Amino acid sequence: MRMVCRFLSVVLLVTAWALPAGADVDATLVYLLPDSQNRYRPVLDDNGSVTVLADIDSITPPSVAPNGQKVAFAGSVGDESLGRYAIFLVNSNGTGLTQLTDGALAEFDPSWSPDGSQLAVAQNQTGSLTAGSCCRLAKVNVASGQVTGLTSNIGVARPSYSPGGSFILYDTPAGVWRISPSGATPKLIAVGGFDAASSPNEGRVAYLAVNGASMEIRNVPATGGSSTTLYATTRQMERLQWVGDRIYFVEYTGLGYDGRSGVTLRSIHQSGAGLRTERSFSGRVVGVTPGLTQPPSHAVGDVNGDGMDDISVTGPSDRTVLLSDGNDFNDEAWDSLDPRTGWRTHRVGDFDDDGQDDVASYLGGDGTWHVAIAGAGSYSTSVWADFSTASGWSSQLVGDFNGDGRDDIANFHPSNGSWWVSRSTGSGFVTGLWADFSTASGWSSQLVGDFNGDGRDDIANYFPGNGTWWVSRSTGSGFSTSLWADFSTASGWSSQLVGDFNGDGRDDIANFHPSNGSWWVSRSTGSGFVTRLWWP
Repeated sequence: MRMVCRFLSVVLLVTAWALPAGADVDATLVYLLPDSQNRYRPVLDDNGSVTVLADIDSITPPSVAPNGQKVAFAGSVGDESLGRYAIFLVNSNGTGLTQLTDGALAEFDPSWSPDGSQLAVAQNQTGSLTAGSCCRLAKVNVASGQVTGLTSNIGVARPSYSPGGSFILYDTPAGVWRISPSGATPKLIAVGGFDAASSPNEGRVAYLAVNGASMEIRNVPATGGSSTTLYATTRQMERLQWVGDRIYFVEYTGLGYDGRSGVTLRSIHQSGAGLRTERSFSGRVVGVTPGLTQPPSHAVGDVNGDGMDDISVTGPSDRTVLLSDGNDFNDEAWDSLDPRTGWRTHRVGDFDDDGQDDVASYLGGDGTWHVAIAGAGSYSTSVWADFSTASGWSSQLVGDFNGDGRDDIANFHPSNGSWWVSRSTGSGFVTGLWADFSTASGWSSQLVGDFNGDGRDDIANYFPGNGTWWVSRSTGSGFSTSLWADFSTASGWSSQLVGDFNGDGRDDIANFHPSNGSWWVSRSTGSGFVTRLWWP
């Protein structure tokens, strides 16, 4: 029975799920680790310090709740020879182990809903292990353990909630399907695909496919259509995760749990550029996944218009403002944003030109911007814009790009290097294409500042491969992009900050190098940068 289940888990039931937009992959990972008896137990790995979450043999990789506090996994029930697997919950520190489902036959592949109230699972109702009839898609209520079926037994595997909760992805022998969390009629979006994950804005889906002797990562619109191949290898891959504008995946050699070697966590930009290795493992591990936490979004701005910047904290259920009085912060609740589920980005700017900074929240699935206008101790929230070209944006930057005193939002699309600017009218946004440049792929930073001193904000685009800065200068109705600087000390910068460091009315860029604590300042001349060491 063990070998059958191991085969099933690799071929059919290794989960995938996506992380929230803007989340960074930190040193915390979850995966399955074999013990001396060759039982694969769920563990949490924090900078190499491994905590065994449960002394239970698990058949599919663990899944972490959006708030990072609990881990769900499919563990064996009773005598392992029975082949029964239930969904278990455990705190991320290894305490509080509970069995959520009864495991009458088996539940596999838990995937958390964004609000943490549900788990999507593959549920075996028939007792058959054949790929075409094994499992149905089901939801499990985390509070009660109640299971609700969403499909019939059609060989469902690897369910994955979209980041905004709009749909669930899963695969069958036919390919990757998309379905509403309420059920309804599923849609086949990628024939022959498997192990799918949604982009943070829910506009695209990454999945795996076999092409001859190679395995490929492909990218397709979430509604289906033509796909793009991002990466191909003769090694094995699993566990796609979409984190910000990068897709993370596990690559290894060999078949099955026991036969794999050279396990590596890698990532690639959603455009197909910038392949990199995140971490390698010397032993056998299964289902390596970046730690999934959804901390609140923090944004800085002068919310109450007193000349001192404050911090707006947007959490999963409310919004709080930390108002500065010059010495410390006062914690005040400034009403909630509704609906909150699915917001991927929060940006601060004075969008109505009243001297108080506001908060714009972006819902990537349909391109909606809700702007919370700062008032006297509260926000007034309304829809400001909806544009059809929403899917695929990797950055949203705030600046007064047309010099009218109201902040605007520039939306960057890495696949073709286009900038679309949502210009504020004071009560809404008007969105239009401002620039399209061919050198877009590979940018690691985009910074806003008035680099030529004309009263309109510009965008500096940094290319880490050769230390190049390309500046998109605002003309008031578009961007004019040109090379401004190239300096040999480019590699290794951990941050770039914008400010007028020499008081000439033009913004400059300070580049920090963590290896020696040095700051190199790229001073704007109005048509380029002059870079030199400023400190120490």
